[in-house]
Amino acid sequence: MSSANSPSVEASHERQSGQDAAILTATSLRKAFGHQLVIRDLSLSFNRGELVLILGSNGAGKSTLLRMLAGLTRPDGGTVSLKEGRLGFASHYPLLYSKLTVRENLSLILRVLDVCSASVDNTLAEWSLVEVSDKQLGELSKGYQARVSLARACMGSPKALILDEPSSNLDHQATQFLRDKIAQVAQDGLVIVATHDVHRLGDLASRVVVLERGGRVVDSGAAAPRASIESLIQRYQEVNR
Repeated sequence: MSSANSPSVEASHERQSGQDAAILTATSLRKAFGHQLVIRDLSLSFNRGELVLILGSNGAGKSTLLRMLAGLTRPDGGTVSLKEGRLGFASHYPLLYSKLTVRENLSLILRVLDVCSASVDNTLAEWSLVEVSDKQLGELSKGYQARVSLARACMGSPKALILDEPSSNLDHQATQFLRDKIAQVAQDGLVIVATHDVHRLGDLASRVVVLERGGRVVDSGAAAPRASIESLIQRYQEVNR
């Protein structure tokens, strides 16, 4: 998608509802791998109640941005600030322990977070994982591994949820549950989703950000009407067929 006439991030901030509602803020982020600059002076502010779709072609910097927002990749420059609550993250790579069972993987995250309010049994039931709960993660299909990764990210009531290609390995039932879950989190928190699977998740978005070469963005803004978001998604799909 061409951004020759697109507003910068700073311009889109003027349309947002102000920094008071911001849960997660990235300021002047920069990241290079070797001589390749992947993210270049990128600033974004994400607000309570938003469900943000991050779009962009392969190599646009979506995964790198999300990993920096989640604190998993250190930026070469700039800062990331999470202003309240905890953050949940799930990648299209499971980032789980293949030799541990599903139950053990979920129990471990509760111990790490020191969270007592979440129940492993309830999570297993919610994500339809009861029948595989005592199997090692490495024995499971990619679809089941994706469910476990998403279930872990949602445990402990995160205030911000960051998901990288969350629906790529999910069947229809699991995708529907994912849709329900992220809509629920976004009611009083923040959800950021990077995806190529626009046809299954695009209708949930309250805001769309399009990355190009990690620098310029098209940003619908936080208060964009639904028609504007749908138009932006449609234009993106037409250019990236």
